[in-house]
Amino acid sequence: MIKTLLVFIVVFMFILATVLVNHSSRLTSNEKKIVETDKKVKGLEFVTDEIVLYQTIEEYLWRNQIGMNYEEVTECTRIIYQYHKRYGIDGYVNPIGLNYDMILAMIDYESLFNKEAVSPAGALGLMQLMPFMMRQQMKKIFEKEDISDKDLIEFAFTPRLNLVCGLELMVKYQLMFMSDNHASPTDWKLALSYYNWSAEAVAQMMKAMGKDEPKASLNYAIEVEKRMRKYQELIFFEDNE
Repeated sequence: MIKTLLVFIVVFMFILATVLVNHSSRLTSNEKKIVETDKKVKGLEFVTDEIVLYQTIEEYLWRNQIGMNYEEVTECTRIIYQYHKRYGIDGYVNPIGLNYDMILAMIDYESLFNKEAVSPAGALGLMQLMPFMMRQQMKKIFEKEDISDKDLIEFAFTPRLNLVCGLELMVKYQLMFMSDNHASPTDWKLALSYYNWSAEAVAQMMKAMGKDEPKASLNYAIEVEKRMRKYQELIFFEDNE
């Protein structure tokens, strides 16, 4: 009887300790994996600011998303965080300036965080990719050759897939305009113009107007930049609460 009671007490204490440990941190299992991966790649200690950044992005997405469930929000948070760490100003893969604030600002302007958004021109999903561009990105990133219209729609309205396709396109354009391995504001504004209008459309406007960069193509970059300031302040104030 005493032996049974002791076993019960040990099991109970183990369960209680596990619960306390789980509740001692706000990080989800997915977030912890990202944190550990990033520490290994960067070779730096993970700091509180990074946890605040991740959690703030996730919380903001959850409050403002349209049509996404919590799993989709978590997936998108992970992707935004990873691209920020890889391609932000201090990115460990390529520092091209693709920070979290630019990514959030693009989603905000493009779709208002609505995963099923469809523009009058036919652009689809969070990052508002045109079907032909979505198809190109699917072939390149996911190595899908035979893409049916059904597959295209499914990919376009799956937040994480749409987000990756859009961000890979921005990486491509930002790499095009980088000067001396450094991303200046001018570089990323040009990249945003290409994202919004397509490289072919901007080139045609430049040829027709005889200017370096048509004003109309820069309007998108201006609107994204306005929203970037909002997201910079969002993280700043969250960090200082």
